[in-house]
Amino acid sequence: MGKRITFVHSEGESYAIECLSSLLKKNGHQVSLVFDPRLFDSSEVKNKSLKEFFDIKDILIKQIIVSKPDLVGFSAFTYNYQWALKMAKEIKAKIDIPIIFGGIHPTLVPEVVIKNNCVDMVCVGEGENALLELVNNLNNQRRYKIKNLWLKKENKVIKNEIGPLFENLDSLPLPDKELFTSCQPIYNSGYGLVTGRGCPFNCTFCCANALKKASGSYGRYIRKRSVDNVITELVWAKKKFKSTMITFVDDIFVININWLREFMPKYKKRVNLPFNCDAHPANVTVEMVRLLKKAGCNLLIFGLQSASEKVRRELLGRPETNEQIKKAAQICKDEGLNFTIDHILNLPYEKIDDLVKAIEFYNEIRPTVINTFLLTYYPKAEITDIAYKAKLLTKKDIELIKQGKSPGTYSLSLGEQRDTTFLKSKKNHNQFIFWLNALPLFPRFLIKKVIKNDYLYRNFTAPIWIITLTKFLLRIKIGRPFDTIYISNLLLKRMFVNLKLKYFQ
Repeated sequence: MGKRITFVHSEGESYAIECLSSLLKKNGHQVSLVFDPRLFDSSEVKNKSLKEFFDIKDILIKQIIVSKPDLVGFSAFTYNYQWALKMAKEIKAKIDIPIIFGGIHPTLVPEVVIKNNCVDMVCVGEGENALLELVNNLNNQRRYKIKNLWLKKENKVIKNEIGPLFENLDSLPLPDKELFTSCQPIYNSGYGLVTGRGCPFNCTFCCANALKKASGSYGRYIRKRSVDNVITELVWAKKKFKSTMITFVDDIFVININWLREFMPKYKKRVNLPFNCDAHPANVTVEMVRLLKKAGCNLLIFGLQSASEKVRRELLGRPETNEQIKKAAQICKDEGLNFTIDHILNLPYEKIDDLVKAIEFYNEIRPTVINTFLLTYYPKAEITDIAYKAKLLTKKDIELIKQGKSPGTYSLSLGEQRDTTFLKSKKNHNQFIFWLNALPLFPRFLIKKVIKNDYLYRNFTAPIWIITLTKFLLRIKIGRPFDTIYISNLLLKRMFVNLKLKYFQ
């Protein structure tokens, strides 16, 4: 007889949960989802009063109880780990049901997660084989011998070894997207999917590098789905969800040029929707860009993180040169393909001069969009150790990071004080965030004048609405003006759903 599994998640879709759900359903189990949009309490927008007004936590707990689960599961990132713990504690206080935590954060620090009374099991690494075997053996002793699982038994923690990575990605059923669309409005103008697993690079700031180490050497780390398998999903998705945009969310989409040569013509013929994807600037060739452009690529994303070769090489573990970046940018321009640059601020040892030079460099290569991020410290990421050795983080900070309470937390606060503990410089990072975002909107000569006259940080703090407006104008530039409207519409729909659940039932 099949078991009932209830996943609990927040904010957005979880590709991991969608894959696990489809696999469990295929094997005769029942799966439900309890979803918290965390309105005004997300990793991006916070406001205490609005959060309390729209909070539906008590209703979600009732939904979990009504689902009568045999197992409750969380897939936790570092940023939502504390939310997940609070929910798990509330569940345990109401019903005695086994709770399992999986995902990035539990994989990185299982020894921290398993200590919580509300957590009975932790999945370390990929969960398909482990979770299915657990559900199949939930009521017998076999569950204590499942690879990838840490379990509590008689006040002891059983730490099973890491099993092989899931090699044949084609054997997995299509992700259960409807699990999310059925319970809350989801941003569905773009369909996101993964065509492979594993990243070939070793960036120090990225949790993917730490996950690679946590997975051990039990199988081929870089894996790719077959072309026909991916096309099958996209054809189904186009018909099912009426999507107008495809987003390939692989760490690096373009790894194998032979795979791309086979995939792009089939994509053009059978799917024929605009799409976005990631590439590494050191690997960009004219042939690659032409294949992407001809098939409908709307945006090619480069995750540079810094314009300084020294910073990238010595701090971030990224060996590409500025000449390689310039070459990749020029190829995109010559072929008429939009490209974006991802840039991280607040890196260890960062100086104002580094930010000025970054704007000078980006003004030279002229990306279509510059996305700015503030550094988030992940547990066991190399850059976290670097910052600790440089005395930028204390032992207390390291423990906070392991608990999902990173000192690098940053949000667009509405009427509340921002957490600025990460600002080591007297200059305001917000000004550079504005100029980096706004740079593609201004001609090259004007940016040069701004730099020359020291206007980058002269008594100017860009308010949130200006930064938001800048991003909206950039979306118009790349032909996606409705994205901002979709996002605003999604927020309004979720507010309506929460109000209906909370006050009108």
